[in-house]
Amino acid sequence: MPLGAAAAAILIVALILRILGARGELWLDELWSLKLIDEVVARHDLFWGLAVDNNHYLNTLYLYLVGADAPALVQRALSILLGCITVLVAGIAMRREGMAAMLSAMGLFAVAYPMVNYGSEARGYAGLILATLAGLLLTEAVATAQPSDRRRRATIALGAANAIGVLFQPVMLSGIVGMMGWTAWINRPADPTDWRGLRTTLATIGDRFSWTVRLLLPFAAIIAFSVLHADGYRIAGSAPFTAAGFVAGYGGLLRLLLGLPEAAPDWTALCIAAVALALACTLAHDGTRRGQHRRSLYLIFIVGLPAAMFVARLPNIYFPRYYLASGTVFLLLLADLFAWSWRRGSATRALAVVTILAIAAGNMAENAHLLRDGRDQSAAVMRLVASAGPTLVTSDQDARDTPVVEFFARRLSLPVTYVKSSEICSRKPQWLVSSWSPAELGDTMETGDAGCRHVFHRVAAFPQWGLSGLPWSVYRAAP
Repeated sequence: MPLGAAAAAILIVALILRILGARGELWLDELWSLKLIDEVVARHDLFWGLAVDNNHYLNTLYLYLVGADAPALVQRALSILLGCITVLVAGIAMRREGMAAMLSAMGLFAVAYPMVNYGSEARGYAGLILATLAGLLLTEAVATAQPSDRRRRATIALGAANAIGVLFQPVMLSGIVGMMGWTAWINRPADPTDWRGLRTTLATIGDRFSWTVRLLLPFAAIIAFSVLHADGYRIAGSAPFTAAGFVAGYGGLLRLLLGLPEAAPDWTALCIAAVALALACTLAHDGTRRGQHRRSLYLIFIVGLPAAMFVARLPNIYFPRYYLASGTVFLLLLADLFAWSWRRGSATRALAVVTILAIAAGNMAENAHLLRDGRDQSAAVMRLVASAGPTLVTSDQDARDTPVVEFFARRLSLPVTYVKSSEICSRKPQWLVSSWSPAELGDTMETGDAGCRHVFHRVAAFPQWGLSGLPWSVYRAAP
């Protein structure tokens, strides 16, 4: 099959998966951006009043333009477009390694469940992934460009890609740090004790990322002004660092990228990734200068960045999405290994084909789950609550659940009114919903104070799975 036809077929598959994955209603993290827009429009500070970690600036701007009442597919259309472009750019990133590398990279990015999930929801992670790939391509282009004018154009393009990535998701900053580390490795002096050479390396990094800094300065000023304007940068939720959280976050992302079943422990994915990295750095290393560049890229992004996050003991480290820069490079590593195996001959080629088909099959099983059940059951919860007619509903956590109830009551025209937990005694709601894990909750929940006791019995539970969505428990007031 000609390269163009094969690439087109993969892009069509990627588009279909993302369109199908974009069906269903929004979930909390998507509709939270709409809530932020409503807040700042009401205060007339649209640009300055979004100092909150769930604000992904360019994605929020897109949602503002299409509107809160647009169909979910339209609200997710930008992510679908960016996700499909990412598949194409992945092939371009591996073009020098041959057709097998290009097609395998495109195929992996097309069907990998994390890429499909983030490429079909109204958040900024599709833009982050694309900007990371573009930044890696441009970092290498800057390092190898010979004429000064060509290098300058590549430097400006790199700055633009990095700035756009940060505007989609500030987690892009970790990827930029990785690109700086990769640039330092490529331009390192032969003698580590050569202080003049080290100063030259630092100057090279400053030159290569000068436009990145220039373009990010206005963004930094906006954030600083927003923080002062809003009396601090708001973080919706924070969980302390734990080693188990790191394994669940990074190992969980790698497990999904490898297509391993849910029953497989997350640490097994870390072990498989270590073996794949060792193979790529030894067997698949061709000894050329470009081969050395690829090896350093894999080491910095797959080992260095996660290790830095671990050593820094960052909070919320259990979220797989915070390791997307490393996951993006890991898929490139798998494509590199496949291309090396393809060149080796029949036996190795057959093993490589079986392996990549197994990875694709595992990811398609996860995608089938997404297409069958959706990423969240918030709409089903609200329809259940509203099934008996006009009603009042409360929650055990106002801040997180109020936006969901109010959004779907308006969007689906449901006769549901939210009651704050402080008003339970006076308004006596008939329902209570909770987005904590059903396993952490009992079949009965009591609310109120000493002089006002209300008992709710659980009537339904909607477990959460995958990378998005919330678990829900629905309680009804006891007679």
